[in-house]
Amino acid sequence: MPQGCAQSGRAAAAQGLAAALAEWRTDFGGLALEADLRAFASGTGLHELPQLADLFSPGSQTAAAMADQFIAAVAGGLRREPGAVLPLRHFSNDQFAALVLARSGTAVLSLQAVRRCVIQAPSTATFSPLETRERILTGAGEAVLLDRAGQGVAADVCQTKIALHAGVIITRVGGQQSQVITRVDQPLLVLRLQRAQPGCEPSRIIDLRSGQMVRQAAGKLADTRLELAAAVLGQMDHRAAAAQLAGAAVALDGHGPAARWQALRAALALDSQAGFAALTVIAGCRNDPLAEPARALREELLGAWPQLLECASCR
Repeated sequence: MPQGCAQSGRAAAAQGLAAALAEWRTDFGGLALEADLRAFASGTGLHELPQLADLFSPGSQTAAAMADQFIAAVAGGLRREPGAVLPLRHFSNDQFAALVLARSGTAVLSLQAVRRCVIQAPSTATFSPLETRERILTGAGEAVLLDRAGQGVAADVCQTKIALHAGVIITRVGGQQSQVITRVDQPLLVLRLQRAQPGCEPSRIIDLRSGQMVRQAAGKLADTRLELAAAVLGQMDHRAAAAQLAGAAVALDGHGPAARWQALRAALALDSQAGFAALTVIAGCRNDPLAEPARALREELLGAWPQLLECASCR
């Protein structure tokens, strides 16, 4: 088949599947649902958004009907256009598949599918600053709800078993809760609604036996970029960047504490004067979550290099 004909065929297939999805959105009231999702992403409470809230209301059949109609629309579109690629973000591996139905900002409405399996009990779990609601549409299995008792680097983790079956609704709020599916007796289909919580809290990977934090990751893309920039610029010994890194470390409204601390360390390594001046500012700011570790680091540095005190005049 000539290349131009193949491309034309793929384009026609994509248009046909997109038309099937557009018809589903229209028939099911998808435009109103997407408007609710935009409001949800901006911080509106779920109870104020009737279309979205109904999907996760006990006893409601709306979520199951929506999923059935979506699957029928996609299956019908693929039967008509077997070569089409679904124009929605999706992911799959041997046990799990996810498909994004709608997205606005940090708010995501998705379908999750889990194959029948027995999953070995994990030694760690990820606790992320997300507000999550899940509704089991079909299937059966078991999960463990994990609750951290505190917010520090070490906290006890309470584990509660949950039976998974159609109609079960699970809500998790914030970085203090996580969930692990341990067994799937019948393949699960789950409707999930998530949004990021305001603030810069990182995701934490916790050892479930000891409650100790194994590692953490930035909760915002901007924080990840700052941490990466600090690491790269430090390795390059790019001293001209010290002032910018020091400024990012001092700014309370820019990045999360972990990213600011990495920027501060890089600034100190690149230019001791600029870095120490930023350290002094942070140590003297009462409402800065980094104030206490900054004061401890400042005293430690002054004990080893008293001449750094001259940099404090920048304060």
